[in-house]
Amino acid sequence: MEAIPVQFGGQSNPVGGAAGEARFVNCFLDVVGPEGKTQTIIQAHDGLIQKANQAGATGTRGVHAIDVANLLWVAGVQCFHVDAGLTVTSLGGVPGTGPVTFAQNRKKPDPQIMIVADGHRFIVEKASGNWTLSRIDDPDLPAPHSCAFLDGYFLAGIDDGRFFWSSIDEGTEWSALDLATAEGSPDKMRRLFVHDRVAMLFGEKTLETWANTGASTTFERTGFREIGCKARHSVAAVKDGIIWVAADDTVQFGRGLSYQEISRPRALKDLIEDADGEELRAWSYTKGGREFYALASDTWVWEYNTKTGFWNERESLIDGEISRWRGEHYAKWGSLHIFGDDTSTKLYALDEDTFGEAGTSHTITVQTPPQHTFPNGASFHRLDVDVVPGVGLNSSDAHEANPKLLMRWSDDGGHAWSNELSRSAGGIGEYGTEISYHRLGKTGPIGRTWRLQWSAPVARKIMQAMQHVTRLAG
Repeated sequence: MEAIPVQFGGQSNPVGGAAGEARFVNCFLDVVGPEGKTQTIIQAHDGLIQKANQAGATGTRGVHAIDVANLLWVAGVQCFHVDAGLTVTSLGGVPGTGPVTFAQNRKKPDPQIMIVADGHRFIVEKASGNWTLSRIDDPDLPAPHSCAFLDGYFLAGIDDGRFFWSSIDEGTEWSALDLATAEGSPDKMRRLFVHDRVAMLFGEKTLETWANTGASTTFERTGFREIGCKARHSVAAVKDGIIWVAADDTVQFGRGLSYQEISRPRALKDLIEDADGEELRAWSYTKGGREFYALASDTWVWEYNTKTGFWNERESLIDGEISRWRGEHYAKWGSLHIFGDDTSTKLYALDEDTFGEAGTSHTITVQTPPQHTFPNGASFHRLDVDVVPGVGLNSSDAHEANPKLLMRWSDDGGHAWSNELSRSAGGIGEYGTEISYHRLGKTGPIGRTWRLQWSAPVARKIMQAMQHVTRLAG
């Protein structure tokens, strides 16, 4: 009999059947380093705690933190202001159904915030002590698809390749002469985005960079590459650059005009290829020193961990059914990590001490790549799973007081699964708890896929697993 470490793989990539059904759902591979018992650990994502609930705010389209005391929330066809006491006030209507883009200037004593939504453009600013929403009626500004801020100017991108800039720190004033055009290719512009004081014009087939060079024309083109953008709302900034879905259905990570593909999982590539570009949207967030880029469609959410380079999936339990993750768009607001909701009227915050999602279950799932002794079959005598034990809560709810790790296996590439086996991860303070599953049968040369699931609302970490195996004669 051999003791063989279970290979978790590190990320989701359910490529199909015997080729492998690896999945990380609502959890990710975190790097511990040589100081830990293991150098990596499988860590559950933080839960969500409800912060606001506003009738009519069905489906978040964007959130933006003005400062530590003021947040803008566009949901449904309304723009809401949220104050530090979490009081929600409607500022007025914002037509459309797609994601919105925000930009904020330096106007004193209070900034202006520009909102672009499905060709409509608005300004949020203070008047008589209250935040107000009004349309930008200047006829010199055509209908934009996105906005940004750079060196005192609001920028607005137009489908035909032009971009306009406002008067300095005044978003209600635009001139028909204050514009430039992406001229490297006749393709349409998909998105205008600013990163590191560079305006990036994403076309259908090209990418141009523009900067304020101090010339009489204000902005000048500084670079050009032949790589386009499939999904205008997939562009998001991370610490070391930007990430977006390119015209060739790949996810690209880069800075300036240098970039590389990061969409390695084949399953993710297939999802992107099948999705409409207008359906895709993205946001990035950092929590506990970990940075994630979330890419969402109407039916799925995948996240990229910029530290490890691995992808994981997100899911929620909604109305008793497994669905795409409820989180939708993000803003760092003071100490809060704010998320909207994909379908409901709620606003949430990430919370490391909350292990569910605003009262619903938050199940983590880990499925391994096939564990095999090819070309031989194998007999599995025992599976040991090394978790952080003793995480039960002081609760009358047995699910919380004595959390269980559930295990199933498949010997045919995920088509059929065994009965579910459960083991206790230890009640509060039971730090000596060990998890083992015995007499686990035989598998052929296809190999065995293990599925571990943990739904109890407690802190959940998996460090490693060991399978005790006898190779069968060929």
